[in-house]
Parts: sequence; structure tokens; C-alpha cells
Amino acid sequence: MIIAIQALGKYHKLLLGALLGITVVSFVFFGVWSGAQGGGAGKQYFGVNLNDPRAMEPYRDLAVFSGRRDGDVLQYIRQIALANQAQIPAPVGEQLRSELLKELKTADALGRLVETLVEVARRNGSPSNADATARVERYLSNTLRIRRLQTALAGPGYAVPHEAVLAWRLQNTLWEIETATLSSETFNPEIKPDDATLAQYYETVKEDYRIPPVVTASYAAFAPSEADFKDVPTTATEEELQAFILNNHETLVLPGLDFRKPEVRSKLDEHLKNRRADILKLWRETRAAENLAGRLSVLLEQLPLLDGYNEKQTKKFLEANHAAETLLPAFHKDNIPGDLPVPARILANIFELNNETWRSNVYPSGAKAIVFFHKKTLPARIPDLAEVRERALAAYVAHERSTLFNKHAIELGEKLKSALAAGKSLAEVATPLGFKLNKPAPFKTSEVPAEFYAIETSFDPSHPSALPGIVRYLSVLPEGGLTPVLKNGASALYARLLKKSEPAASSTAPEVQPILARATALNQNLAYASIIASLTPPSTKPEEQP
Repeated sequence: MIIAIQALGKYHKLLLGALLGITVVSFVFFGVWSGAQGGGAGKQYFGVNLNDPRAMEPYRDLAVFSGRRDGDVLQYIRQIALANQAQIPAPVGEQLRSELLKELKTADALGRLVETLVEVARRNGSPSNADATARVERYLSNTLRIRRLQTALAGPGYAVPHEAVLAWRLQNTLWEIETATLSSETFNPEIKPDDATLAQYYETVKEDYRIPPVVTASYAAFAPSEADFKDVPTTATEEELQAFILNNHETLVLPGLDFRKPEVRSKLDEHLKNRRADILKLWRETRAAENLAGRLSVLLEQLPLLDGYNEKQTKKFLEANHAAETLLPAFHKDNIPGDLPVPARILANIFELNNETWRSNVYPSGAKAIVFFHKKTLPARIPDLAEVRERALAAYVAHERSTLFNKHAIELGEKLKSALAAGKSLAEVATPLGFKLNKPAPFKTSEVPAEFYAIETSFDPSHPSALPGIVRYLSVLPEGGLTPVLKNGASALYARLLKKSEPAASSTAPEVQPILARATALNQNLAYASIIASLTPPSTKPEEQP
């Protein structure tokens, strides 16, 4: 079925929006037991062995295709298990194609999505187009199964029309204000903590300085052989070469042509004309490396994970495949080097390795295929104060300066309030106190000026009636009232409400319906999250099998 879709044509732009559009399950609403991600032999979670790479492959594809994290993968396992228990069938063949067309509207969009995902699968371990296509079909089928599970459990998600009207009126309320802003740039009190004070401060924030596990690993880079070039086309279309550059630009460098730079990528047509032979050569080498990665995935069975690391056997394998082992510097996930022969995005895979999973899968990287070997992992630790003294001191000074500035701004705000209560205008009193006055043009709740973006927004911004930060405070003021001090970036701001104009609307008005629909969808998601959480008690954890 999907092969037929692929025949719809070649495209070069990623349809990430479409992918996110059909991956509708709101993973963020409920948590999982994070300990499930650790190492260990035979850990089970809803019947899935988390330490069996083959058993995990269908679920790891969530991260491969949508970029979600390992914690989300556990939730994915949980939902697929519940779909199995509910006997929700997996759409396949023409049924799958039909349901996807309903989501994406056109065969053209579906063809582009599938082609993109197949390419992603090839770059992430699929040895052939057939294998990549099967992975994509399975992933899309599971996505739709979870949609069916969500629909079955969530119910209609009713929203109160009156609340939708209130939300629409609030979003379209017109606000007229004047502001007084106090800059922190010239506020520089002397802050010199003694050793005891700094040590006491560090005790309260030392978790912020925790160093993640530090991994030492090595890698082997394999070069394609003549056999790997056998089914690689000798020519490519302009669209294919453009897609190749845009999808791999972070590692593409030719003599005198660094595609990592945006200004270079902005002139693709010119480079394809002047350096076509060089780009085509690199494209063919990269395709051959993908073929090599698929072939090596099979050959790596000669180095079984269950047998543990065997230096002699590994060396023999590398020599037979014309590769050598190169030791990497030790690093943790927050300081992945960017100046090594292996790209940072591929280096990140070493954090999945441990004493049991001592070698990685194969990762295509430009014109090479990469395999990592685990050496050792130093556990996470909290450094002594002496090790991070400069950072801790700078953080303490910044914290104290912010606290003192906020206190200073509040004291000046009391003077503003007293002057306004005495009948003075904001302009009369604010400027002598060091404030900068401003009167922005009237604005709607849904169109707050950029100068107020840094003021914290209240609750979930995806909620239809979420309030932008400044409106959150204006909404409770009478006309003429002054907000409390608001943190606006590095400045302190007071806003005075001059006028508030609310529009009229009814629950049947066309303009209210989109808000009603969003509120309904949100209630469905919340209901679904609650039901999933109740069906899977917090005590559910991966268990060790003997």
C-alpha cells in the first residue's frame, strides 16, 4: 500500500507539520516511571522487554519518526498495550491509506509524508527500502490505533458554550494602558558574600550543578565498498540533491563550500550549477553508506550483545571490514563535543550504551557508517563547591542583585501608588523616580505587543482562554488601577489601565465556534489522560525477570 503511495512522486521538503498533525496523542498530560529507562537485564514493561533491541524497535520508532524522548516511548508502549487489550484493530492496506487521507486531505501530502519517513528510516538503521517502508506503515498504523483508543476512552469532550463566549470576549477585549518601566542596567549594588554565605547558598542549589553520567566510548567508521554502490543511481535530480543538502547540511562540507552555514544554503541553485559533480559524488557516497549501514546491521550479529565485550573478537570483526577503533574523549549529554569527526547528533547515541548494551546499532554519517563501543560510565555526581566556585559565585551575585532590584522596584511602586491616589498623573511622578514612560497603541488580548512578551503567561498557553501575562493583571483592575510590579525581562514594569472595551457575542456566533471546538478537544485530551492514568497505576514499573 505505502509503496503505491510512494509512486505518487518525488519531493524534497519535510512534512513535519503533517507528521505532528496525525501524531495526536497528548503525551505531556501524564507521567511515567522514569526508572524504566535504566540498564539491566530483562526489564519488562507491559509485556515488552526493554533490554531487547528487537522487541523495542517498534516502540523506538516513535523517537525516530517524531523526535520524542525515551520517556514518551514508555507511554507509547503503555498505550499500544491498552489498544491490544481493547482489541482495537490495526488499519492496514487500503484501510490505512484511506484513514491517512482523511487526516492529510490529499494524496499529494500523504505521498510526501511517507517518502520523508522512509528516508528517515533508511538513515536510522533500515537495510532496505522494503524494511523502511514496513517500519513506516507499522508506525502510522499504531498512530491511528492510538487515535481510536483516545476517541473510545475520551468521549465527546463537552464544553460549556457560555464559557466559550467568555473566552472569545476576553480574547477580543481592547486594552488601553500606559506603562512605567524601570531598567536594571544601572542597578549595581556591591555584593560580596563571605565563604560561609556562599557555602550556605550552594547547599540550596547544588542539584542545579549535578553533572550527568560521563560516558567513555570508542567508535569505528566503515567506508562503503564497491558492492554498496551497486544499486546507487549514477545521477540524481535537482530536487533529490536539494533534499540531500537540506536534510544533511549539519555535516556537509566540501572544499570551499560549507553547507553548515545558512548563507551558503541560501544559494543552493548556484552551488548545484557550479559544483554539481562534487555534490553528486557526496550524494552517492552517502547513499552507499546507507546501504553499508544496512549490511553491517546484519553482520553485527557476529558480535552478540549477550556475549559481552570481547576485545579479540571485536578487533577481528573490524579488521575483516577494514575499520579501526578510535577512542572518544569522555563527555556527558550536556557537553557533547561539536569538533569531532562524528556529528554531535550521532554521538548522542552513546548514552544508550552500558555494560550490557556494549555496542550500538549502525548509524550512517555522511560517507561513512558508524558503530560505537561502550568503555565505561561514571555515575552522575554533585561537584564540591571548590570545583564550581566561580559559577556558584556568579549565580549568587545574580540572584541577590535580582532580589534587591525587585525590592527597590516595589519601594518605588509604593510611591507611584501614593502619587496616583493623591490625584497626580503617572507622568508627573514616574520620570523623577527613574522610570521610562510609554503609552502603547490599544491592543486586543490576542494581540499583545511584543514588548510585553517576557511577562509570564498564566497557566497552559494551549488553553483557549489562556491569558497573556500583562492581561492577566489588567483583567482584575478597575479603570485607573495600577498593576503590581511585573518582571519584564531584565526590567520592572508597572501598567495603569486607562480603558477596557469588551465586545458582545452569543454562543451561536460563527466567531465563537473555533474556541468551542478547541475547548472540546482539550477536554477530550484531559479525559483521556485521566482514564489512561487510572488504568495504569503509578506503581506499575518494569520488573526484573530472572
